Amino acid sequence: MNELLSLDIPFLRAARAEVLGNALDADFLSTASDDELTRLRDAFRRPDDDGRLPSFGHVIARYAEQYLPSPDL
Repeated sequence: MNELLSLDIPFLRAARAEVLGNALDADFLSTASDDELTRLRDAFRRPDDDGRLPSFGHVIARYAEQYLPSPDL
């Protein structure tokens, strides 16, 4: 799928890495509470007043989610 949609080109990889580095740097991740990670995840999944999601917000939300405990099923 990545090849078909050209999602793995250097420009997009660099853009994703920059966004992740700005939002979820090592210092933040080492001290972030579950509540902070949940609020960050939810904020990047919420559209703005014009109905637009933040650029690469889904990447940040998914990455933050990986640091949260798994919900009980």
